[in-house]
Amino acid sequence: MFFKDAFSLFLQSIGRSDEIDFYLKKFRQSSHQFAVVIPDLESMREAGDLLRTHLHFLGRLGLFPSVLACAPFADELASVFEGDRRFRILDIETLGPGPAEEGREIAVLKSKAMLMPTIFQKGPAFANRFHLVRMAGGIRSPQGDKLFHCSPDSEVRKEDQAILALAGQLLQLHPQLHISVTTPFDLLKEIFTVKGAGTIVRHGSSILHLRNSQEVDAQRLKALLEESFGRKLKDPDLLDRISDFYLDSRYRGAVLLEAYKGLCYLSKFAVGIQARGEGVAQELWDAVLRSGQPIFWRSRRSNSIHRWYERLADGFHRTEGWTVYWKGIGPDRIEEVISYCTNRPEDFSDFSLPATGSPESDD
Repeated sequence: MFFKDAFSLFLQSIGRSDEIDFYLKKFRQSSHQFAVVIPDLESMREAGDLLRTHLHFLGRLGLFPSVLACAPFADELASVFEGDRRFRILDIETLGPGPAEEGREIAVLKSKAMLMPTIFQKGPAFANRFHLVRMAGGIRSPQGDKLFHCSPDSEVRKEDQAILALAGQLLQLHPQLHISVTTPFDLLKEIFTVKGAGTIVRHGSSILHLRNSQEVDAQRLKALLEESFGRKLKDPDLLDRISDFYLDSRYRGAVLLEAYKGLCYLSKFAVGIQARGEGVAQELWDAVLRSGQPIFWRSRRSNSIHRWYERLADGFHRTEGWTVYWKGIGPDRIEEVISYCTNRPEDFSDFSLPATGSPESDD
């Protein structure tokens, strides 16, 4: 009971309970091995005890990642876990073609080969989540800014080029991998929160721009909207009013615009629960910005995404129930768009769906 209470408090300190509950459920339901943690030598020398503790926490939650220790430092990396009954050190060369046998211990997989040959030979046996752990943490831009997500061909500072190249090679071998770069201090926050505490490396999304609702898979789009907002659409004609559809090609995210007197009202900004924290929202927004259209939108005052919206907008105004945002709109029309947003009816029913996860935006 002490562990459960203490760890619950710890999880609450790193993120919102609905996010943590969602990821716990997601990982526990997965038929695949949970994750592979790949620490570098410096992180094990400087924070090995902490990393062991965090991995133990995961095991107590019923999540059993593997730790991968490859040449040339496999013995030293694995030695950090020696004598700890919560971990089981295995020579990866002796394992069969499947994943390491699941049990109540966390497997430390020791390889005589370097990382890439090991992944190449055993890749299908590993989980689809790889966490690269290093003291320097996430990847940064050439200007030193933190990158919450990037692609293998992104421009990064010189000292991060090697780890980005490694992530790119991993994605080339297995394109569906979830790869993140974080610190041993922030591993749990990276795993259990949408925003994370590191950098996700992935190939960019394909964003479609459609202007005809007949080109849209209405069933998939409505399912995305209802999942994202956690409520049922009550207006069956919503999509007929949309002038511009910006869609992730796999329907993991969408921005829907309505024409309004020479402006664009951003009716819906939605990202599916599974895709949150991967940069899909920013990719959609960048596609919208390339159109150069003046845009305004609203969001509930209680929406946790408001700080991001404030960074996107040229300005915003708070009313009793809404915050109204605008970009590219002159001061002579600000009062008009605030009035429109304040008086516009809602598009969703009041009752909630059983789906978990917080909405990307509200209406």
